[in-house]
Amino acid sequence: MAMVFWQILFQCVVATHPLYVSMTQIIYQPTDKTIEVSVRIFTDDFEETLRKTNSGKINLTIQPHRAENDSLVKRYLLQHLQVNVENTHTPLALQYVGYEEQAESIWVYFEVKNVGPFKRLRVKNSVLHDFRNDQINLLQIKNGEKEQSFKLDYPNSTALFSF
Repeated sequence: MAMVFWQILFQCVVATHPLYVSMTQIIYQPTDKTIEVSVRIFTDDFEETLRKTNSGKINLTIQPHRAENDSLVKRYLLQHLQVNVENTHTPLALQYVGYEEQAESIWVYFEVKNVGPFKRLRVKNSVLHDFRNDQINLLQIKNGEKEQSFKLDYPNSTALFSF
């Protein structure tokens, strides 16, 4: 139910952009022992951020540049998003699945396989902190049947969840 609320909120933000917000969903599938990570970012904000650290024009919606865009998107998000389970100091190895355009935003997907049950999850999310200092990053976590949400206001980038 909480995830539906945040999705509706994000849709409202799309209609009223320029609120600077991203949404990250992390879903643990205990039967598959898989963590699925989805990050939704406004396309124009993400492209402008990528332009700051990469030369040339960046347009994430142009298909002929897909391989190059995949590389940029993957590298940026792996630098700005980390997920740790329990008290481990080593972040999970997020495996990039790809991205897709939806409305005025980009959904980026990662997964981690062979993750055993856990009671604590730490998320570090500094997505677009290098774009604006009023960036908000919304987090939605689902561990089995338990759901939690959190809002990270710049400069805060870390949230801890206990289940």
